[in-house]
Amino acid sequence: MFGKKNQSGESFSFSIETESLAMPEIHVKEYDKDGVLESEDGELSNAFGMSVSDAIMKRCSVREFTDKKISAEDVKKILAAGMAGPSACNSRDWSFVVVDDAELLNKMADANGPAAEPLRGAALGILICGDVQKAFEKAKEFWIIDGAIAAQNMILAAKGLGIGSVWLGTWPQEEKVQHQTELFKLPAEQVPHSIIAFGYAAGEADQTKDTWDESVVHYNKW
Repeated sequence: MFGKKNQSGESFSFSIETESLAMPEIHVKEYDKDGVLESEDGELSNAFGMSVSDAIMKRCSVREFTDKKISAEDVKKILAAGMAGPSACNSRDWSFVVVDDAELLNKMADANGPAAEPLRGAALGILICGDVQKAFEKAKEFWIIDGAIAAQNMILAAKGLGIGSVWLGTWPQEEKVQHQTELFKLPAEQVPHSIIAFGYAAGEADQTKDTWDESVVHYNKW
């Protein structure tokens, strides 16, 4: 089991925070086949009108990006999607380090090893951390699952916005965890979970999936 102590070496006391998060204002924008805006209202959606199903089924890992920047508005939408995910007893035991500085993205890549090379060309990298002080007291390791759900929400939100991404594992590889902790001077209660590299894809970014596998599905019995 991977764990951390606070700076005094004492064990943590866990608490649950349930403060509500104000969602950013998001509008539905409907575009025609040529990308021309046809209509807009105040419902939750994205600028491309992509359905949740399409975002899930067309998502693929993107490792090469253009030099186009991601707007602050879209970054906020991506983060809000992560924070909208479920967590154990609504513990909301996550934190996010948002990086758009090219030099720091290179250092993140160095700290996470060869698989993190996509960070070097990304418009944005987000380090997801688990806040073990907020973790559910009766099952504190749920922070790991909560962080994974937040990551998936962010990836799908980005896809809906036309932004590519790739998930880069950090926890539980302790060397990577330590390197990211040192790079960002993280407090003792913050454990690096994973990194997502975001950017506009340099090539084809849609993947038509046929992943249905009846053999792994069991109804009411094994």
